[in-house]
Amino acid sequence: MRKLPVLLLIGLCLTCSLCRAAESKIEERTVIAALEAVRSRDFSLMKPLYGKAQALPYLVKYITDEDDFVRTEVVTLAGSVGDEEAVAILTAMTADQKSGIASAAVATLYNNIPLAHVQQYGGLPLRRNLLRYLTKQSSNSAHAILLCSAFPDDQKVVDFLQELRLSAKEAKTNVTMSNPDVPVAYCIDIALAALGSKEKTAAVLESVKTANVHEMIFLCEALPVVNDPHIMHAMIPLLDNKAPAQALHFGSAGKVDRPLCDVVLDALVKKSGVTVPFSTLNRLSYSADELRQAKQLLMKVWPDEAVKPG
Repeated sequence: MRKLPVLLLIGLCLTCSLCRAAESKIEERTVIAALEAVRSRDFSLMKPLYGKAQALPYLVKYITDEDDFVRTEVVTLAGSVGDEEAVAILTAMTADQKSGIASAAVATLYNNIPLAHVQQYGGLPLRRNLLRYLTKQSSNSAHAILLCSAFPDDQKVVDFLQELRLSAKEAKTNVTMSNPDVPVAYCIDIALAALGSKEKTAAVLESVKTANVHEMIFLCEALPVVNDPHIMHAMIPLLDNKAPAQALHFGSAGKVDRPLCDVVLDALVKKSGVTVPFSTLNRLSYSADELRQAKQLLMKVWPDEAVKPG
């Protein structure tokens, strides 16, 4: 193994690690055996560890392991837990020299970790790694760009994103590969709006009024970083928009075009935390009555009064 870099000590709660290890029902040898088996491409011992916070203290020495598969499993296991120590481990992995592993760590932070945890535990090491990643590895990464919104009142991040937008030109990006691409500039606008830019907030609001389907799908996936009530309120009328948005393929059963209103319902209900009187689990479509009920409830969360200036 290569020497453990100083970066790993930044933001990693060693005291918490020791306490957790002492209380753990998962023994160190169990984690070591699972990761050593990965060297032979046997992943069967890893699966029982997923979601187990007690395993995290034993991952630290594997963060710089020479085996790419081992480091990838470190990302997967940390992402399946998502607590303070997981953020510290994933932060270190965003600096991995292997682009695919760094990308997996960045995507895992965005997709699996609540933004509040990223903000609280990522700190300056994560900020530094994200800016380096966007500079040297993937300037079009939607995950990394949106994660930059975890650093409000940080002028260095704002300046960096503004420069990145100028150089983006016609570049495209997405949060989920199966969904349509959108301009990187649009992704950056969302991040800058989340960081407090009134100009970019206005631009995002205008995009909602225009209702470009590709941009609206992207905005739904970017909602974890969006907190402006004006944007949320403006999205509610999209529950009436039945434009085809997501093409879902079911093999020989054919293809289903999911309408934008259904995609928006899922995103806004999840963002608001509101309880709707119907199931949203694995739903492919919603009835007109369900859309109406959701609209009424969401209007109470983000009413007209909440978005009036002054």
